[in-house]
Amino acid sequence: MLRKIILTTITMSFILINPLFAETHTPSVNASQSSKNETMMGWKKRHEMRQKLIKELNLTEDQQKKITQIRQQHYQRVIQDFKKKHEIQQQIMMMSMQKEIDKASLDALLKQRSELSTDILRSKVLMRHQIYQVLNDEQRTKLQSIMKNKMEKMKHVMQKKMQATQ
Repeated sequence: MLRKIILTTITMSFILINPLFAETHTPSVNASQSSKNETMMGWKKRHEMRQKLIKELNLTEDQQKKITQIRQQHYQRVIQDFKKKHEIQQQIMMMSMQKEIDKASLDALLKQRSELSTDILRSKVLMRHQIYQVLNDEQRTKLQSIMKNKMEKMKHVMQKKMQATQ
C-alpha cells in the first residue's frame, strides 16, 4: 500500500512539473475527433500552466528560447522511441487476442517496451536537468518552492483518494 502511494506520488510529481518541461506535442492526424479534442485540451492546459510558470519564475526571453530549444531537441530524440513503443504495444495487444501466446516472444516485446520506456524517461530527466541549468539561483529556489507546494497538495489529494478506495 505504501509502495503504491509512493509510486503514485512520484508519477504525479512528473505530471506537476511537466508544464515547463513538457514536450511540444501535436495531435495525431489519425486521432478520432474526441481524442483530438482531449489532446488539444490537454495541450491547452499544459500551455496555460507553462505560461503561468514562465511568469512566476520571471524567465527572460533568452531563457525561454533556450528552454524551447532544449525541449525541441528532446522531442526530436524521443519521437522515434514513442513510435516504437506504440508499435510494440500494438503487437502485445494483438498477442493477447491470439489463441495461444508465445511467452518467449511476449517477454521479448515486454523487455523492448521496458527499455524504450527507460530511454524515454532518462532523456526526460536529462532534459529537465538541462532546463534547470538555464535558471538562475533565484529561479531555481522559486521552482523548488513551487514544486514542493504542488507535491504537498498532490500528496493530500492522493491520500484522500487512497482513503476513498479503502
